[in-house]
Amino acid sequence: MLASKFVLLSLCTLPCMALRLQDTVTTLDDDHDPPVAGEWKGPKIVCTGWKKTGTSSIKRAYRAVGLMNIANAYQCRAPSCLNKYDATQDAFTCCSHSLVRKMASDYPADEVKFIHLQRDPKSWYKSVQAWTRLKGEHWQNSYSKLMGASATHEDEFVKKFNEHNAFVKNLFAKQPERLLVLDLEAGDPTQNMMEFCKFLGVDPSNNANCTQPFPHWNSNKKSKPYAEKKQKKLDAATSLKKLEFEDDLEDSEGVSDKWLHVDEDHTEFDDFDWDVMEKDFMQSSSFT
Repeated sequence: MLASKFVLLSLCTLPCMALRLQDTVTTLDDDHDPPVAGEWKGPKIVCTGWKKTGTSSIKRAYRAVGLMNIANAYQCRAPSCLNKYDATQDAFTCCSHSLVRKMASDYPADEVKFIHLQRDPKSWYKSVQAWTRLKGEHWQNSYSKLMGASATHEDEFVKKFNEHNAFVKNLFAKQPERLLVLDLEAGDPTQNMMEFCKFLGVDPSNNANCTQPFPHWNSNKKSKPYAEKKQKKLDAATSLKKLEFEDDLEDSEGVSDKWLHVDEDHTEFDDFDWDVMEKDFMQSSSFT
């Protein structure tokens, strides 16, 4: 009788355990997680990759090695955010040179390190174009303002992207041990993950994820049919020639579907503080 009750209780408990496990997984995929008190003992990590370089994927890589206390996009508005979080992704460390420079100068080299994500400039620009054309003029203007160059002029925009990559590398020219540069699109995924773990001081013998391919997240394959559907509506409503969405983006040759629509976030500029981008943090003696 006692054994029967135990079996019945166990069966009743299993769904609850499954629900709790599901809740945990959901939390890990939530892009608006609050700060958590983790057990991370390694260096704090600042991601300096510009938008559309895999900033969604690096968040998953952080979590794969146990680095959970991550500042989501736009939460890191000053160097002092590193007193609260263990890692950053996307804005504002993606784009504010002043913020990145201040973090590098004010925190010890063994306590704060930097990971820079880069892509082939032409491939990267096609991803930017796919996204800003899909979203419209406001997005194009916002990307232009963020980069300091017109998003519709490829040469000018790509030149600024290359300058950003050069800035980060030059900043750590005398401290190469503080910087890891990864190309998540062209690089070998497994090798990228092994280098990532080594840089963070994670022993592969203690974490099997270090021998797995670097995670690829937020490739937004639904964007392509959405763009085609939107184009059909535009064609039906006007007599204009086809507006080039996926047509001109067959100019997207050489960019896989996994990367053409990478890092797309429809809330991207909902809480964007342009004052952070314009602030000269190097003029401040404090961390604020």
